Amino acid sequence: MEKRIYTGFAIALIIMLIIGIASYMSINELVETNREAYREIIEAIKMNDRDAAFVEKHIKKADADAGKAISIIFLGSIFAIVSVSSAIVIIHRDITERRRYQKALAENLHFMQILIDAIPAPIFYKNTEGKYLGCNRTFEECVGLPKEKTIGKTVYDIAPGKLADIYHEKDEELFKTRNIQVYEISFRYADGSLHNVMVHKSPFSRINGTVEGLVGVMTDITQIRRMEDELLKAKKLESIGVLAGGMAHDFNNLLTVITGNIFLAKLQTKLPDNILEELASAEEACIRAKALTHHLLVFAKGEEPHRQRASIYQLIKDSADFLLRGSTVGYKLFISENLRAVEADAGQISHAIHNILLNAKEAMPDGGIVGIRAENVNISPEDGIPLKEGKYIKISIEDRGVGIPQEHLQRIFDPYFTTKEMSSIKGTGLGLAVAYSIIKNHDGYIGVESEAGSGTTFHIYLPACTEEFASTQISGDKGGRS
Repeated sequence: MEKRIYTGFAIALIIMLIIGIASYMSINELVETNREAYREIIEAIKMNDRDAAFVEKHIKKADADAGKAISIIFLGSIFAIVSVSSAIVIIHRDITERRRYQKALAENLHFMQILIDAIPAPIFYKNTEGKYLGCNRTFEECVGLPKEKTIGKTVYDIAPGKLADIYHEKDEELFKTRNIQVYEISFRYADGSLHNVMVHKSPFSRINGTVEGLVGVMTDITQIRRMEDELLKAKKLESIGVLAGGMAHDFNNLLTVITGNIFLAKLQTKLPDNILEELASAEEACIRAKALTHHLLVFAKGEEPHRQRASIYQLIKDSADFLLRGSTVGYKLFISENLRAVEADAGQISHAIHNILLNAKEAMPDGGIVGIRAENVNISPEDGIPLKEGKYIKISIEDRGVGIPQEHLQRIFDPYFTTKEMSSIKGTGLGLAVAYSIIKNHDGYIGVESEAGSGTTFHIYLPACTEEFASTQISGDKGGRS
């Protein structure tokens, strides 16, 4: 029995000795092959002046299968490098595969960032605390901040208070319901412009189902909404125009009879002065009523434009001189060099400009200056203006008056809508509707920019002739006191 024990002990000792010799030879081979790397490890310990150094090095090792040297990454930060008296113990771990996976992951993340950066819609993702985890390049451009300065921020660092409250409430609702969210909202871009945006948001979670955050995609639908508004406006004006046209013709016939009878009555002799005054007042009212029917007929497309080559400069100047002469409102005219001509009905375009200038004049009861600018422009689909691509004349009429509240901007071209007192003097709500109809009949477009208390600017676009037409005057002013 004792012989068997001694024999087993001897065999175990021999095996351990063989393993030790093999290990020593293997480690010795590593050290001899990578002497420079180990010297750097020892120097790192000395430099750190502590018992452990954290070093990652590429070390060569023989590959038993391939029969050649291969490069392995050893990390000293995970294994203790302990100084014992004058000896140093180095423990290795092969992290080659880990580094390979980390590199592949980094490459995949880089590729995914390239993909989302290529998407023209703004994309962002946040954690459950509402802090941004990342975004694409389009989102950076929208908010005016690089991704590095967006990460870790909340909507309160990016958007104005009221809008930020809305965004935050939507996020909280998403985390509670964990459903996909689709909603339309206003979003202010870095350039200050307010856009209609359709937001699609969805929560994302870990494998175990724990919600980690949300990802959102923003689609700018400003132009779509603008086109829809234009289409709705055109349909509304068309339906009202049919009714207005019929009424205008009948009303005009009645006015002709009334005017004729007033004229005959005035021919009667020996009429008291007070009766003559009443007849004159009635005749004047009929004249104003005829002007109103003319507005209705133009609005109802009862008068198609008779197009001829015309100088926009002359049309603007004549309209401004006629309307503003002798008033407390003056004008300054800025005409671009080589301004193109237009094919237009001069009378109708003058009437449209007159109505807009009248609106500007009434917006400045204490006087002021109206800026009128005309320039050549080229319209493309990227401009977001509902016009065919091509060459146009852009006329901008700017006043410094009371402005138009935002809630009224969408209705100012509606017939009979006015913020003024309804009367034949103050306004009938047809002036801008008629101007809109005239410009539209000329295949043009009229838009407006305004803020309450900051004035109003109307922009008129008219198709230009293909040949250039040099204006006779570059700039001018006058038309009242300036």
